[in-house]
Amino acid sequence: MKEQNQPPTDIRDDLALGMNQARLKSPLPVWAVMLLLSLIFFLCLGLLWWGRNSWGRLFSSSRPSLGLADKPGALNQENMTLSGAGEMRVSEEQLAEVLKLTDDNFPLVEPSLRIGPDSIRLKGRAGRSFLSLRVETRIQPAVENGQLKFKIAEMKAAGLPVPSSVASRIQPKLEQFLTDASRLAGTAILTEVGLFERYMILYLKSG
Repeated sequence: MKEQNQPPTDIRDDLALGMNQARLKSPLPVWAVMLLLSLIFFLCLGLLWWGRNSWGRLFSSSRPSLGLADKPGALNQENMTLSGAGEMRVSEEQLAEVLKLTDDNFPLVEPSLRIGPDSIRLKGRAGRSFLSLRVETRIQPAVENGQLKFKIAEMKAAGLPVPSSVASRIQPKLEQFLTDASRLAGTAILTEVGLFERYMILYLKSG
């Protein structure tokens, strides 16, 4: 009876062959597909990070120099616009040059600068990693003892205070660059500084 219920040998062989062929034609396992997609994703991230840094370096190297980075004290004599008697106008481009935003040692990566009526805003990434914090620093210029001073009024990331571990790494270096830039008026004695949209004016002491 048992032998009568068993299928013929040739039928069993055909079934086994069909199952093997089905396994050969089946798609990749789910884990293999996920691994492949992950590799493609990280490869795209790497290419994007490399492209952003390469284009940033290319743009920085091709941008014409304003001739201020190595001699900030001569700004009022050669490059600054005289707005009137006892006034000197500094544009965003001139201030960015004096601050040396393209310097390899500048504490922010891909920095940008904007002068507004209330403050000077400096933006950039805290590191070269693609996932680095985007930091926004608000800088307030002032006149002390006839000399221009730049002070960091606020430093935030995504609207929140920058973590102390990041601030302690960026702020000292940034303050040094600001100190160097504060000498842009040379030996001139200032009375005050005014901020406007896209430029600032240094008011000189008369006499």
